[in-house]
Amino acid sequence: MSWAPKSTIAAKFGYAMTPGGHPQLAAGFCLSVSSASKNKEAAYLFLEKMPGRPIFISLLVLPTIISPIVAGATWRLLFDNKYGPINQIISWFA
Repeated sequence: MSWAPKSTIAAKFGYAMTPGGHPQLAAGFCLSVSSASKNKEAAYLFLEKMPGRPIFISLLVLPTIISPIVAGATWRLLFDNKYGPINQIISWFA
């Protein structure tokens, strides 16, 4: 790979653990600007015009939308009149 140009970002970026070591919080920090940033205006402009931002936000919100739907569907199956295990157990005592 000697033909490839030398990277202009090598050794200029880093990574850090999310607060408390909770990776599920990482997405929220991806859209933030550090208070110690030297060029906050450019960072805010980038976040506003970030390529793929609607897709990123959709993926960020998707788990909060899906979990209540899955919980509701699970409870509905548990209490189903014909095949629900909870209604079958209740019918043994009624």
